[in-house]
Amino acid sequence: MSVNREWAHWRASFVPDATRTLAETDFLVRRLPLPAFRRVLDVCCGRGRHARELTRRGYRVLGVDLDGEAIAEAERLAPEAEFRQLDVRALGSLDRGFDAVISLGQTFGLFDAETNAAELAAMRERLRPGGRIVLDVFDRRFVEAAVEVGTGRMRIDLEQDRGAFEWLLYTPDELGAIADEAGLRTLLVCSGFSEQAPADGSAPRFQLVLERPA
Repeated sequence: MSVNREWAHWRASFVPDATRTLAETDFLVRRLPLPAFRRVLDVCCGRGRHARELTRRGYRVLGVDLDGEAIAEAERLAPEAEFRQLDVRALGSLDRGFDAVISLGQTFGLFDAETNAAELAAMRERLRPGGRIVLDVFDRRFVEAAVEVGTGRMRIDLEQDRGAFEWLLYTPDELGAIADEAGLRTLLVCSGFSEQAPADGSAPRFQLVLERPA
């Protein structure tokens, strides 16, 4: 099974709420204030909903995604941003640095533990010293309370025999430890894209803000 291919099928039918996109972008603006974090790499950018809002607010965004159809749509909807078709495992091929890297919409964790850790390390390598990473990740504690996952992976089967996709699930402490090994410092852990909402396992996702030390 190709996780990336099936993920693209699922995402094509996903229509995000505009209010949610604005709230998520507001969070990014607070955690990545201008002018210090103007250059943003949007990993697994999809159709560019965050890139569109960020460019409207003065950021310079490069969005990367494996799904060529999503990239084409992103270019149409967010012409002020730049987009490139790229597998997230090839972030090291990018020829520039960034002030910030974002990976939203639960797009981190699609591979095995070693590959996920390598992806996070590659994000760090794309950052300038003092740069930040914002991750939006499924919370393993919430998922385990709702369903039996057993192996620590969550699998979602798609309708109409279109396959499935899955994630390796993490707790904030587990992902924080991986970030530490990659040379990143944890600045914030929260949920609901709200600094005041604790990541205590009561919400399906948590957000992690990381920094590459100067």
